[in-house]
Amino acid sequence: VGAIEWDAAQIAGNDTPVLARISRHMRAGEHLIVEWSPTLLRMELDRWFWKDGRKHVSAKRVWDALSAYCYLPRLRDETVFVQTIQSGIAGGEYFGYATGVSDGGRYEGLAFGETAPAIYIDSASVLVKPEAAQAQLEAEGSRVRRHDLSEAGGDRPGEIPETGGNGPGEVPIRPQPPELRRFFGSVEIDPNRSNRDMGQVVDEVLQHLTTLPGGRVRVTVEIDARMPEGVPDNVRRDIEENCRTLKFKSHGFEES
Repeated sequence: VGAIEWDAAQIAGNDTPVLARISRHMRAGEHLIVEWSPTLLRMELDRWFWKDGRKHVSAKRVWDALSAYCYLPRLRDETVFVQTIQSGIAGGEYFGYATGVSDGGRYEGLAFGETAPAIYIDSASVLVKPEAAQAQLEAEGSRVRRHDLSEAGGDRPGEIPETGGNGPGEVPIRPQPPELRRFFGSVEIDPNRSNRDMGQVVDEVLQHLTTLPGGRVRVTVEIDARMPEGVPDNVRRDIEENCRTLKFKSHGFEES
């Protein structure tokens, strides 16, 4: 799409580690994206992947392209991509997601307009055009399942009694389970493997909660560190500056 051009930028300040300043500068200029809108992903799909009448594209192919080509947005990691897909699926207008495509062209495990149980970035999973996803859901939703209720006391096999009572030959009404509206949890993370453990918490718990319609999720990170031999002044200064940059609500050092 064109020659690669390099932009040189001077990063001001020397009060924080250079990598932290570089990361902050890249985020501010959207050269490193930590949260992506499904609208923007849909634009890239339309532009590069859904051309020539294609109805779906491999999720892994899209991620590999985002990780390789300079003209595409650069996401921080695969977690950002997964969260964007979850948000887009729940929105019911950007794209659908399926765990695979059968030989007959049916989308297996199709999710559209709802939260998918899990998102896999592999060669089998696909992102589906909204029109194709909606067409399959409508076609399958129009099929009426006929059950043999002869054992349950139905008058004629294959018919579902319309009555709601509990008399002979009628299907008992089961009470609806209560709606769960709040989740809370606490977990201890290995400080030497915090990236791995936090990634697992995000993938296995947070991504499900943050994509629920109307949901509000608040995550608090609590750190309790004990250093028997004390904290050097340069380490203390770096930590305090980084805490201010990261907008910690509270932080500090104590003698004991």
